[in-house]
Amino acid sequence: MLISPAYIFDLIAGMALIAGIAVMFYFVGRKSRREKKYDERQSLARLKAYRAAFWTFVVLLAINAFVESTGDGYRWGDAIIEPFLFICAAITVFVVICIFEDAYFALNEKRSFYLWMFGIIAFANSFIFLGNIGNYNCAYIENGRVTFRAMNPVVLVMFAILFASLAIKALISRGKERERSRDEEGAS
Repeated sequence: MLISPAYIFDLIAGMALIAGIAVMFYFVGRKSRREKKYDERQSLARLKAYRAAFWTFVVLLAINAFVESTGDGYRWGDAIIEPFLFICAAITVFVVICIFEDAYFALNEKRSFYLWMFGIIAFANSFIFLGNIGNYNCAYIENGRVTFRAMNPVVLVMFAILFASLAIKALISRGKERERSRDEEGAS
């Protein structure tokens, strides 16, 4: 397979985007890392979420090993996209469970920052994805295999799910707060 300069550029740009997001999370979270306090209920919920994410990852790896071992060396994806997809699925499971169990955020931590960040990352990846659809040199599937270029749609789906989960949880929490305030006003 001849590697084109566009292929190398896309690979470097993707890695730079991932590194940039990781550095951003590091510097933003550095200050709050010392201050994060989770109560006992949140810690137990986070443990359950870790367990669910771990088993999601293990089951996906086992299914992948079974599929690849039964097909005479058949691989459905590049060596990069397979584990990346499984890691993203496990992270998504962990975060969604934590969000709905009220265990993703530490006590008194602002949720709006993460809602905006999840939305911006999903939005940015949607532009990359839509831009690549019109590019004929950017195939998500080549020779029956999913290529590394499918990372953007995977990240798009992951952050869209995280954004939607956080938005839904925020709406549910607001509804409960309104009910509680109505009940308190009615009791007065």
